[in-house]
Amino acid sequence: MAADQRPQFRDPRGRVVAAVPARPELIELGWQPMCAANAPLEIDADTIACEWDGGPVDYGAIVGHLVMVDGLQ
Repeated sequence: MAADQRPQFRDPRGRVVAAVPARPELIELGWQPMCAANAPLEIDADTIACEWDGGPVDYGAIVGHLVMVDGLQ
């Protein structure tokens, strides 16, 4: 206990640990600011949609197309 009878904490080396500062206040990170920041991008539920139907992937065809695009063939 400190001289004022309040608890005093020490680290493993015996040094007094200073009082903890107040928690920082966070800025508003809610839904409305996010929507406003991204509105010019026109992002919607279909932005991430792809044309894959879930069928088997023809990896040989994919590699062939990539080779042609890179000009290696």
